[in-house]
Amino acid sequence: MIDIRELEIPSSVGASGWDDFASALAIHYGNGALTYGTDELAFSAEEALPNYLDQDNQPTRLFAARDETRMVGAARYETEPGDDPHTAWMMVDVLPGARGAGVGSALSAKLQGVAATDGIRKAIVYAVSGYASGPRLAPPT
Repeated sequence: MIDIRELEIPSSVGASGWDDFASALAIHYGNGALTYGTDELAFSAEEALPNYLDQDNQPTRLFAARDETRMVGAARYETEPGDDPHTAWMMVDVLPGARGAGVGSALSAKLQGVAATDGIRKAIVYAVSGYASGPRLAPPT
């Protein structure tokens, strides 16, 4: 059984909610590193925290998926304040060993429900995908 819950954004390093926040970011940045083949785009939880605390700039909510023993997935939901209040960015990450068990679908459904409640009319889904085998198109530029 998968349990999905919204995570608390900690007020500082080590504050309430810190361990879950750090675990969720480790899943996100770990998946990025696996897909991109480098961790150059990864931030530590300490480095990322100020962006999450700046809720006036781009309000962000985090959600976690847990199985019976551990966090197996994380999702991020960001809204666009000001000029585009009806748009949200959605990102879902699942640990490689937990894929194919409905974790990503459950997190996605949660984000879609939050978006519907918020009156979001446009969702932008950021989904990192790695290179597949086979021929590739050469870009013209």
